Amino acid sequence: MLGIKKSVDACLDIPLVHLTDRDYKIKCKYEIAPYRTDASDAVKACTFFDYAPQIFASVRKACGISKQKYSESLGPE
Repeated sequence: MLGIKKSVDACLDIPLVHLTDRDYKIKCKYEIAPYRTDASDAVKACTFFDYAPQIFASVRKACGISKQKYSESLGPE
């Protein structure tokens, strides 16, 4: 859920966004929760990919779902 919450926070709140075909092809990558492994000192992180974030943000907005309400619906962190 941390990845989804991070991607929701990163979406822009632009009032009149004109979405294009390019918006469907956008893929964002987030590194989440880095930790050290027991085998070495290398730092690892979970990777979260967000596909077409502005498209999904516009769908939520069209349905009257705010960022805050959507994040709350995902549950506690």
